Amino acid sequence: MPAPMLSHLSKQDPKALPPIVTSGFVCNKGDVFDALKNGAAAVSTRDS
Repeated sequence: MPAPMLSHLSKQDPKALPPIVTSGFVCNKGDVFDALKNGAAAVSTRDS
């Protein structure tokens, strides 16, 4: 799931879905922290 979409999910959505791995639109550490704060179980990016 694209990382920016996590903030648009309701609080119940992540509970009904399998663990979410975000990818796409992850450009820096702040994006990683935001994705994890918004419920991602993991973040995938090609950048190091």
